[in-house]
Amino acid sequence: MNLKTGDRVKFLNDSGGGRISSFLDNKTAMVTTSDGFDIPVKIAELIKDSGDFMQNDSQPEIAKPPMVKEKEIPLAKAEDAENTVYDEVILLAVLPGKSGSDLFAHLINNSSYNFHYVITKGLGNSLQIFDHGAMDAGTQMKIVKFLPENLNDIIRLDLQLIFFKTGFFTPRDPVNTAVFLNPSEIYNGKALLENDYFDQKALIFEIADFKKKTGFSTKGGLDVLEDLMEKNLSSTSKKTNPSPKKSSNEPEEVDLHIEAITDNYSGLSNSEILEIQMARFKITLDTAIIHKTRRIVFIHGVGNGKLKFSLRKALDDKYPDLQYQDASFKEYGYGATMVIIP
Repeated sequence: MNLKTGDRVKFLNDSGGGRISSFLDNKTAMVTTSDGFDIPVKIAELIKDSGDFMQNDSQPEIAKPPMVKEKEIPLAKAEDAENTVYDEVILLAVLPGKSGSDLFAHLINNSSYNFHYVITKGLGNSLQIFDHGAMDAGTQMKIVKFLPENLNDIIRLDLQLIFFKTGFFTPRDPVNTAVFLNPSEIYNGKALLENDYFDQKALIFEIADFKKKTGFSTKGGLDVLEDLMEKNLSSTSKKTNPSPKKSSNEPEEVDLHIEAITDNYSGLSNSEILEIQMARFKITLDTAIIHKTRRIVFIHGVGNGKLKFSLRKALDDKYPDLQYQDASFKEYGYGATMVIIP
């Protein structure tokens, strides 16, 4: 069956249907439902809708209006605003749409400060604006709707916030931090938790907490990925330890062997192990870039070469500004790659 963009179709294994808006690949089409949601569907699960096809096609298609940010929603009632005691936290939340494949990002300002914000998306030194604007104290709002380009890629969002109040106030240090999203874990629900801000489960990131040190932390997400982030952050915090330090000429080391990443790997397939190793690699490298680490050695071993190949392909495709080479043969043999961050 030949389908093309604009064809009206029905779902073979479900009720309803819609119109084909585009093709993601030769096996998957993007279908716009009658509710206006875009969802990816396998072509094999679609049939052409010939019922009222001509009648509906004769009607002009109404273009979707561009998405506008929702107005800020007060976290407290107006009459209670003056007496509100805020948690003094700034949160970023990501929610899946109730139908369709879109994801929605929300900012929650549960603090007594207003702030300006800039959020960028990208990898390495190549960034693009994800969203920017300002928020009042004690409000929350939907900032942007987005669709992941690849479910297997971990998305990094960099956030910069500057805080202020009207009149006199105690200055707060600006926030410059990053969060990491795994789209597949959001869609399958593993990353989502019950929360106090939405009627549905959401992935919640803590961006700032004025009652403790502001910095990168996260709630929710797949346990393995949380372990990766915690290990990565703990290794970064060791730099401030007063114990003997490495020479500034010595690179940081990251062991990508699965047993060095997690103790819970029995029963994992080779592809799942590789996914965890690459997640560890990407998160560690992104954090190293943020903290301006000059050199970092990834120990991948020799094995069948799949991890080394995947690591270097990711460097070529997503980090073109970085240089890499075989690490010291004397120390690592052929089992490590050194990345040089300019």
